[in-house]
Amino acid sequence: FILFFNFIMGINFVERVALLYEESFEMTKALFDSVPEGMRTGQFEESIKNFEEMAGMMRTLVTNIFPAVLIGASIITSYINYIVASRIGRRFSISIKEHEGISHFSFPRSFMIAMAGLLLLSYLLGLLNINIEIIQLNLFIIVFMAMLLQGIAVIKFYIDKRGFGKFVRTVIMIVIVYMIINFSVIYALIGLVDLTVNIRKLNRAQ
Repeated sequence: FILFFNFIMGINFVERVALLYEESFEMTKALFDSVPEGMRTGQFEESIKNFEEMAGMMRTLVTNIFPAVLIGASIITSYINYIVASRIGRRFSISIKEHEGISHFSFPRSFMIAMAGLLLLSYLLGLLNINIEIIQLNLFIIVFMAMLLQGIAVIKFYIDKRGFGKFVRTVIMIVIVYMIINFSVIYALIGLVDLTVNIRKLNRAQ
């Protein structure tokens, strides 16, 4: 969708969002600047400094990885909708297939093919003077997060397979999630291996 507006209609959606953010930031900064000197305490000045630092981080987020964040938010929203629909369905005796849980979650085999195709498309778009670095960065983030989720699913699968009690499984998963920052690459590699050779022997969709 974003690439469509960028390429076909000449509208850079990300730049438009970044521009709106810049305008809102300048309005907020002007509001802070209008505060009289007599009311500017040390804590107030520190808050302004923190706000400006956060604004820089948000600017990078909006201009570089906004599409990936948008996709991630869409996935989370879809999952929440599924949970809500399942509960409403049970209440009104509507049959909705229950998911087996994250331990049986897996991307289809065509996922990597699709990602490779998008990567190829990004290189082709580079020939049309479109900023492919941002596109490739977003593709990398999407693939990495997907493999990270797949890796956690693999770990959860084998934890469940060991037959631990519910409390022990919960504690182990909390530790795994807590250590995700330090071991995210390892989790992602586990997910990549599983997607490639199907180490859980799941019956995946094509």
